[in-house]
Amino acid sequence: MSDKRIRLLSPADYHSMRWKNGLGMTTELLRHPPDPKAGPDQFRWRLSIAEVATSGPFSLFPGCDRQLLVLDGDGFRLNFADGESVTLSGTTGFHYFSGERIVSSELVNGPTRDFNIIFNRAAIDCMAKVVALGGEATTEQPDARSTLVLHPLTGEARFRDREVDIAVPASWTLLARAQGSTRLSGSASRTIVAELRDRT
Repeated sequence: MSDKRIRLLSPADYHSMRWKNGLGMTTELLRHPPDPKAGPDQFRWRLSIAEVATSGPFSLFPGCDRQLLVLDGDGFRLNFADGESVTLSGTTGFHYFSGERIVSSELVNGPTRDFNIIFNRAAIDCMAKVVALGGEATTEQPDARSTLVLHPLTGEARFRDREVDIAVPASWTLLARAQGSTRLSGSASRTIVAELRDRT
């Protein structure tokens, strides 16, 4: 693709890796900066889809914040060491928590997949949501310091700004450096939209 602001990744570009604590597997969609030799927590931000097959502890990511979305299965309870407990399911949306917090998951009813955004809080601010896209376009106004990420869960999403117009199939990931007003549309598409804004 000639526009260097844009990256379009297919599932063939993703790669599987063990969790940082070694207790499960995740599929890393992308990280920034992209360094295949970097360690499990050497990034400004990272997007991944984790397979949660058994209950157990989450990895710790000091200095980072996390946003977590249940994709498939009946979800799980997050049991934090400080006594807080939160139940996540496919209807609860993204849940935000600190990467330093000690937490274990307790599966509600069998294996679950979840979408993870982990980011260095000193360097990045992140806003993530799931948007239902139809024929009528939704307008986003990302900050000039932002990177916009689209990941359709169902259907096809379409990204438009003043310079590009590109379709994003389900399970693919679009990475776009902000360029003014952005219009998103789709064909019965349920799409993750994340804005990652540089603090530094």
